[in-house]
Amino acid sequence: MPKTFWGRILLVLTLLWAQAALAQTAPGYAQAVAAYQREDFAAALRGFTPLAEQGHAAAQFALGQMHRLGRGVDRDETRAVAWFRKSAAQGVGRAQVQLGMAYLNGRGVARDERQAAEWFRQAAEQGRPAGQAGLSSLYEAGKGGLPKDLQTAYFWALLAEAKGNTWARQAKPRLAQALSAQQRTLAVTAARGWRAKPAAHASAGQDDAFGSDGAEPPAATRAGRPATTGSGFRVAGNSVITNYHVIGRCGAVRVNGIEAKVLAHDARSDLALLGTSASGPTVKLRSQPAAVGEAVAVAGYPLRGLLSGFNMTLGNLSSMTGVRGDPRFMQITAPVQPGNSGGPMLDASGNLMGVVVSKLNAMKMARSTGDIPQNVNFAIQSSVLRTFLDAHGVAYESRSSEQAIAATAIAEKARDFTVLVECWKP
Repeated sequence: MPKTFWGRILLVLTLLWAQAALAQTAPGYAQAVAAYQREDFAAALRGFTPLAEQGHAAAQFALGQMHRLGRGVDRDETRAVAWFRKSAAQGVGRAQVQLGMAYLNGRGVARDERQAAEWFRQAAEQGRPAGQAGLSSLYEAGKGGLPKDLQTAYFWALLAEAKGNTWARQAKPRLAQALSAQQRTLAVTAARGWRAKPAAHASAGQDDAFGSDGAEPPAATRAGRPATTGSGFRVAGNSVITNYHVIGRCGAVRVNGIEAKVLAHDARSDLALLGTSASGPTVKLRSQPAAVGEAVAVAGYPLRGLLSGFNMTLGNLSSMTGVRGDPRFMQITAPVQPGNSGGPMLDASGNLMGVVVSKLNAMKMARSTGDIPQNVNFAIQSSVLRTFLDAHGVAYESRSSEQAIAATAIAEKARDFTVLVECWKP
């Protein structure tokens, strides 16, 4: 054969060897991780970018996270997905999880449950608990091209729950109850004998420097996971509003994974003002009075865990007062879940009408009234919020709500200013 053929083969082998060597050594990677963990995101970006461009799988994952969270760069879900895809293709489990989440929620890519199932499966087989939980949820629902198979769903939930996955811990009893004793025994036996596949890439395990699956990276000095989570929204510059009950007993508070300070609070109104080092788009407060019957949207990060990405539900304003006619609150029909507290309630123009605060305890109400209430949720009046902001010198913006926009457009606006609030116990 011509020498040129063997020369090309040698060149390809040399390039492949060089890429593998880079992935294993990459002397700048540890420094970039250290910069990220001390929240020097500009230095982290400078460190990760050349490595990612040269094919370093863990650095590609890191850039995906930075673009997803808006750390050192403008938040860009599409670019995040592009970096996650490169990293996931090299076998990085957390990148596979993030790609699965992106496809499941239509975050930076068109929603595709089949793609979500495939990426969750790859992550699950590597032992990633969020991937296992994702796969379990799709088997339970019979979605993503998978059959409805509760025994298999229970098997994957057992594996995920053993590693502390919140969704799996909640799903396991529900799935167990739906199975026969024999089915549960078979699933438990299979789970006990299961072994994860080794990572496909030499640097695939290095993404663990960014914390546990399904949660934002905690500070380098703090281990574990947040005790509770809620939602919030940017109201001006670096100022975030949430409920006081979300952060009232916290040793530390984080907003989108970044340390935040409690600048002010009012327990009676259940409002808290947080200050962060990261700014971003802000919500506009509605300038007109609200009226019963108006369409509303609730945005936030409910049920933190597997299905804990940005979420928006729709409903109507059903009353201008709260329980026993309390004028500080409004009643809404939009579904509210644990974790929604502190998030924005928006009108049909995407402007702020109120702050989501709570839902009735259905079982308590059933015991006292003999009936289970449906769609009874509450939000703090925007007038109460204005008084709170004025008292603390926060320069917010107001906007008229004369023109309605599509629900998808409201969701796009809300995604930019709605934040995840994490409470870390002392």
